Amino acid sequence: MTKIRRRLNKIECLKNENGEWIQDKQELAKLVFDFFANLYLHEASQYIDLMPKEAFPRLGQEYWLCLLRPFSIMDIHQAIFDMKPMQAPRPDGFQAIFYQQAWRLVGKALTKMVLSFYENGSLPAAISESTVLLIPKVEKSEYVTQLRPISLDNVSLKAITKAMTSRFKAIMMKLVSPRQSSFILGRQTAYNIFVVQEVMHSLRKKRGKRGGMVIKIDLEKAYDRLRWDFLRDTVVEVGLPSSWIQSIMFCVE
Repeated sequence: MTKIRRRLNKIECLKNENGEWIQDKQELAKLVFDFFANLYLHEASQYIDLMPKEAFPRLGQEYWLCLLRPFSIMDIHQAIFDMKPMQAPRPDGFQAIFYQQAWRLVGKALTKMVLSFYENGSLPAAISESTVLLIPKVEKSEYVTQLRPISLDNVSLKAITKAMTSRFKAIMMKLVSPRQSSFILGRQTAYNIFVVQEVMHSLRKKRGKRGGMVIKIDLEKAYDRLRWDFLRDTVVEVGLPSSWIQSIMFCVE
């Protein structure tokens, strides 16, 4: 089964911008690398700080006390055991099942490393390495644009981010607009379909001189990348504690 999946998932050839098939491994690698290098290219001149001031509600002190509460060994334990045990191996080769079944042996060392990060805000470079894989968006991908990149982080790094995410969930619903239907627990992208149907129905039923207009925006870049400086501006505007901002940006950068 592993051999069959590996053969099916292997990218044998892709078309370039001119519609020509590229099969040579080196040329294929260059095609993919150049595409994503251009997609993620940072051009400082293009960034305009449009972050609206006071865009997020001011949260009470109890929320910040929740964030600033020191992490414990139980937080790290919960983060590790919430992971799916047999996900794809990470750069260091260890899956979550290793930490789960060998927790008595490695749990203390892992917890010490994670708590040290929360205190000092830094990690050895090898721990924050990622393996980038390309997942097809369609059944038979012909162009690089039909491949979606995902990063496989080491489980030790995911323990850090997952524990922070679990803590942050307590205030997330207070910060995110109720009109956002994606990437929020309890909300589904399908809600967007219902909204569009209602809008179109209202436009068709509308009478009188005043008309309406629907604009469809291409969100490809919005889903494929996120500027680090925009992310920093966002968490600063939210008003997160400086220690949290430092930890978030370290994990991203």
